[in-house]
Amino acid sequence: MVRKTTIFISILFFTLPISSGNEKEGRNLKIAKARKTQPQKRAGETNCACGKVATNTAPKIVGGKKSQNHASPWLGALVYVLILPFAPIFHDIFLTKIVLQTGGSQPSQFCGSSLINDRYVVTAGHCVVGKITTTQGYQVFLGSNKINGTDAKRVNIVGVIVHPNYNSQTLENDIALIQLAEQIKITPKIRPICLAKGPATFAGKNANVAGWGTQQKGGNAVKIMENSVCAKNYTTAKVKITPNMLCASLPGRDSCSGDSGGALVVKENADTFRQVGVVSFGIDCGNTHYPGVYTRITRYYKWILENTQDAIYCSK
Repeated sequence: MVRKTTIFISILFFTLPISSGNEKEGRNLKIAKARKTQPQKRAGETNCACGKVATNTAPKIVGGKKSQNHASPWLGALVYVLILPFAPIFHDIFLTKIVLQTGGSQPSQFCGSSLINDRYVVTAGHCVVGKITTTQGYQVFLGSNKINGTDAKRVNIVGVIVHPNYNSQTLENDIALIQLAEQIKITPKIRPICLAKGPATFAGKNANVAGWGTQQKGGNAVKIMENSVCAKNYTTAKVKITPNMLCASLPGRDSCSGDSGGALVVKENADTFRQVGVVSFGIDCGNTHYPGVYTRITRYYKWILENTQDAIYCSK
């Protein structure tokens, strides 16, 4: 089974905590305690409506057609940036400026994510466990479908919350939250996605997924399928599909390497989308027998709210 993530190898000129090989270490990052209050909603802000896209744009997976910029304003890239040996102690503040002025390495994207409120993005657990062992040097890029785009907003991270029952072998509960270092201003270019809740399975629904993967064929739409059908397909690969997972694909269309952690969304009306899944894993790219597998958002809606109580959500 091939996980849908690409690991970029680079030389970092600062010391990181050394992993002992136990992937659960990724859960031990220092996390600011969320205030024990109910998630708030920005009822009075006309700009703050989740899941909205600009007119004449549509979310896409990297699958053959270049996406229009800001077609998925909730899309976030998880990146790390090379820190040069003469960087000051407060390199988090000057990091981007130093790299660009000295001609250092460009930011390397290794996973996707989606903005869900003014302080958090949601991603896959396997995108952070065993990879992000410190918050220094890691950023989330928002507001652009180009990693090196000048219009991208670069935000440092201050905390990571991995689901307590995440299993790195089966990818059960493959979901994590990343806390951003600053409050995100909602604009037409940067806007959170609405989250799916309730008992709906979404089987038979058309869906879209955005990311920076390597799939180079097909289009931007996939179809969500019944878990029973997906489970039968994966039997030959000895992979268990659980109720916490969701499967979607069309021939030649799929999420792929680099898309991990990105959002699978369904269209509610002409300009509003809702996230139903997080890109988790699959076998090959666009494989008709093995659909893409996603973490099912509805199974984690309550967990997400409980762990983002210091955030402000957009009212629909």
